[in-house]
Amino acid sequence: FVRCLSNPFLSRAPFAGTMAVDAAAVPLVAWSRAACQDSRLVHDAELWAGGGHAAPVVLPALGASPVTQAPLVATPTMLMPMAPIKMSPLPLVPPPVQLLPVPMLATAPAVAPAPVFPAAAFPVTRPASRSVRRVVGPRRLPVRRPMRYPTLGCCQGRVPLAPQLKQAPVLVWRCKHPHGFFSMFSLALGHAEVCEKNGIALIVDWSGEDLLYRGPPGEPNLWTVFFRQPAELSMQPQALLQAIEHNQFDETSKHDAVFGEYRGVIQDYGPIPPELALRGRGLCRRQIQLQPRFEEKLRTAIEYLLVGAHRWLAVHVRRSDKACEAKINFELSDDSICKRIIAQCATWGLDGVFLCSDDAALKKRLKCSLGAAGLVVSVFPSALPTDASKAVHFDKSLDSYQKAEDVMMEAMIMARGCHGLLSTYSNVSASVVYLSPDGFPYTTFWDPIEAAGYL
Repeated sequence: FVRCLSNPFLSRAPFAGTMAVDAAAVPLVAWSRAACQDSRLVHDAELWAGGGHAAPVVLPALGASPVTQAPLVATPTMLMPMAPIKMSPLPLVPPPVQLLPVPMLATAPAVAPAPVFPAAAFPVTRPASRSVRRVVGPRRLPVRRPMRYPTLGCCQGRVPLAPQLKQAPVLVWRCKHPHGFFSMFSLALGHAEVCEKNGIALIVDWSGEDLLYRGPPGEPNLWTVFFRQPAELSMQPQALLQAIEHNQFDETSKHDAVFGEYRGVIQDYGPIPPELALRGRGLCRRQIQLQPRFEEKLRTAIEYLLVGAHRWLAVHVRRSDKACEAKINFELSDDSICKRIIAQCATWGLDGVFLCSDDAALKKRLKCSLGAAGLVVSVFPSALPTDASKAVHFDKSLDSYQKAEDVMMEAMIMARGCHGLLSTYSNVSASVVYLSPDGFPYTTFWDPIEAAGYL
């Protein structure tokens, strides 16, 4: 039966009702025809149950609708036709009991009960207070559609709603620094270190239109082509997705956090000291991880290029437009470079040279000279400008993605496939030091040979 009682908590609805079925009281809420334009009985077990919340309840069949003659089954989100009930504005006593037609209950067909779903299957946001919410029409649960976050480079599916966090746990750094690849990398490392110290996860976005590099088709964020997001390494996937979905992140495009303080990059700042190398290597182990597909490509390149020798010396000579930061790089002659490479191989017991430079003509000359000296020489077939004074990253005639992959492959082959580094001042060589394992020796052309090889 249906018993209608006045309820002072309902300002727009004149009464609340309770339906008793098999001795189980199921709270319901209804409104008059004047308030709703359609007299209906609404059941919402999650919103009103004796002043609290209750899980969804499945009711047995109640018969056929007296209007449509269709079977009527009470479910957690169904409406049940009901005749309008006239009430006084402020009733002091319970209104008369109105019963549903007896045949409606007596002739109820036997219908198998619907399956009971757990409360977790209905991810709805509960109201802040326990007052009854007015519902007009069928209540529709929110649909959680898969969402793609370009900065993550991955697709996320259904995520349950979570309470708002007090502090944004994620920082999105959108790079707007139109310079070389590993110049941007040093900024990413700087932001990663700052975020790590403050307990914040970092997402790197290299998809800006101002950058000199572009991702391949379908992958606008160049960072996620080569690396996983640092936030993916420091946060649980579910927590990271919830933070993004609820806008629990800050954004910045600042480029003042530079890791390494330009040591090993600019001549006046000097080479990389051992303690900085250890700090950078530890940071890369925690925050930098290659994408599996690129790591497989790297492994194939190492197996193909580093053959014919047992131990390889990585050599990087930076020229082109570096004179403004390291004029000393241009003071090295071909002969002095070859002599130092030969001496360094003898000191470290190496028999192969992996030669890298942004000067195509210099690379060709050095390869011939070192080969004549009895060393095995290998080079990566990177695309370089024909003008030796033009930097690769500023050359718009080169493919904006290919030049990024070329320098990334060269750097990772030096860090992962070789046994030591001899270099000039450069962001590339400095990043090789940080990406290399502990114990990897490195030196510059100006360090004494006997003191070279910081471990």
